[in-house]
Amino acid sequence: MTLLAPGIHGIGCDIVRVARIAAVHERHKERFLGRAFHADEVADCEGRAERLAARWAAKEAVFKALRFSSWVSRPRFPDVVVVRREGRMPDVELRGATREEAAKLGVHRVWLSLSHEADAALAFAVAWRGADPESFAAVHEHLHRATLRGGGWVSPPR
Repeated sequence: MTLLAPGIHGIGCDIVRVARIAAVHERHKERFLGRAFHADEVADCEGRAERLAARWAAKEAVFKALRFSSWVSRPRFPDVVVVRREGRMPDVELRGATREEAAKLGVHRVWLSLSHEADAALAFAVAWRGADPESFAAVHEHLHRATLRGGGWVSPPR
């Protein structure tokens, strides 16, 4: 089975040092959180620097995957919301101008994988523009099953 290739719009990857995000958070507190994250993400992170760093990397990876080369306005980080659902891969919700620009490009979904350790956080994003909802559903189900059995894009819990 060819996984995603026909419907891929773009792929993005980003890695960030946790200490860098912790320092910015310490220096700018609520101003940083409000400009970079949605309120739900802030609550989900519980102030933990490695979680904030993973979400920062996720936003960077998503923007890379969307390839907004002709977009004149600056990307808005709070428009990319990382949503955690119990027992599932993290999801990405695009909002505001980011959602509108993605729709113009035909992007219907972004898949995301996150990982973090004490000193670094990594995110990998795939923007999907496949027009066939059945194909999309099949790929999503395949990724979900791979995640649950510990293979695919997301490592099993330790």
